[in-house]
Amino acid sequence: MNKNEIAAKFTSDSDERLALCRVQDKYNACRNGGYMTSTGFLSDRLQILAQRMLNHLGVTDREYIFDGGFSTASRRVLVFLPDYLSHEDAQSEDISTLRFIRASYYKEYQLTHRDFLGALMGDGISRDAVGDILVDEAQRRADIIVTEGIVDYMLNSFFSAGRARLETLEIQRGELCVPEQKTVIVKDTVASLRLDGIISAALGMSREKASGAVEKGLVELNHFPCQKGEKLLSEGDNITVRGFGKFTLSTVGSFSKKGRIFIEITRFV
Repeated sequence: MNKNEIAAKFTSDSDERLALCRVQDKYNACRNGGYMTSTGFLSDRLQILAQRMLNHLGVTDREYIFDGGFSTASRRVLVFLPDYLSHEDAQSEDISTLRFIRASYYKEYQLTHRDFLGALMGDGISRDAVGDILVDEAQRRADIIVTEGIVDYMLNSFFSAGRARLETLEIQRGELCVPEQKTVIVKDTVASLRLDGIISAALGMSREKASGAVEKGLVELNHFPCQKGEKLLSEGDNITVRGFGKFTLSTVGSFSKKGRIFIEITRFV
């Protein structure tokens, strides 16, 4: 079975299949050449697909690590480790090829993640060359995690986002300014752990409206589309409802006297 056929076992999307083929190429280069290799940045969904494919190929989780620059990063590269580099060494040392750029702007502007990403994509930068973009509005700057190949561009040519003029410099991993993720804890009881019921509790909407969102394809469960409102969830599951945001079923507790289940939901705001 060739690499395209292997990738097709895990996704029908042509762009995702191409990305999974590249993952296989990087793995083979590491194994055959005996040196560390790294993919471009992968989305949450692609990280899951890549892990499934690697498990299928018999690749152990000690042969690679994911690295996004900081522990809670969303977009991460997949780094394959040669035999001489242990998993423990890789986790304790900065062995990645990630680079970190700080872009500052003047106080009269208000820039968002979309402004920075739009400027980069508008200049022809590939999406897989850019990781998380950490905007600090109070300090009027953004820390941008990138692959090694676009550092020269970032330092010598990335001069504006929207109408704002930028000043860029390279920083170290430890200097990243990671904003605190704002969350709200929702406590409730539910009759069951059905997806539509959890959405209803999390967002304060009717069960019917929650079911409608699921049926319309507006819901992702653990980064994959889910159109089954009756799907039973587990503690730790992540849900995204288009137009309403994302949340995690963080705690599944005991039963109440009336037989309902105590739950806690973490909503990201």
